[in-house]
Amino acid sequence: MNNRLAIIVRSAQKGGVESHVYQILKHAKRNNFDPTLISLADVPIDDSFVSLGIKTISLSDKKSMSIMSIINVIELYKVLKILSPDVLHCHGTRPIFIGTIAARIANIKNIFITIHNSYNLMSYDENGKIQYPLLLVSLLIHAIGIILSKRIIFVSNYLKLEFVKTYRFIPLFSKLLYKKLSVIEHGIDTSLYKPRQRKIEFRDKYSIPYNSFIIGYVGRIDPKKGIDTLLNAVNFLVDENSSNSHYDTSKAQKGWK
Repeated sequence: MNNRLAIIVRSAQKGGVESHVYQILKHAKRNNFDPTLISLADVPIDDSFVSLGIKTISLSDKKSMSIMSIINVIELYKVLKILSPDVLHCHGTRPIFIGTIAARIANIKNIFITIHNSYNLMSYDENGKIQYPLLLVSLLIHAIGIILSKRIIFVSNYLKLEFVKTYRFIPLFSKLLYKKLSVIEHGIDTSLYKPRQRKIEFRDKYSIPYNSFIIGYVGRIDPKKGIDTLLNAVNFLVDENSSNSHYDTSKAQKGWK
């Protein structure tokens, strides 16, 4: 009999976390696991997940952080009681908060959580200033995850280090931490990044010299993504002695801020 696996995400649409979950589900051995994807938000399920032929469930979560979260915990609890998964895996801040509480109420013990983002990064507003109430909420949510989960997974060593530094001064947490922490970096489907035959056409279309080096970025235009850091770094790569190759990053930065 296959183990029942339930994975919870904020919304089963396009995004970094969702792409990671998609790769997990795509390459999971179906002869070992019977997966169900649960989207907290009531939004259309992305076609990529549908193409996998797995069971998907959408709930009615529409609020970011409010008293409505309690209702969402109850709603998820009812679903988990029916599914009765052997393993529950929560990806991201809100799924960790709602998922771990609902799972414990449903008497599910094998709860795994994956932390994808930095606390500080999640607490910045659109102007790049840290919002301490958001930081406190983030720390509280992940503290709940520490207590209720069986394993805490980080997608990088940096996130693990940040986590340990944040909670090491609290005696109860420090004892729980080291028994639960793991780092599993994102796997990459290299077939998606094979060289294309349209390089010359691409350069012609955008008037890019054939001998130039192209740096690409894929993602939403958001200060949290650190695009300004990328643009500033370009200045260190440009040959200052060649006026033809100089790129004025100041104009680009003004464009997206």
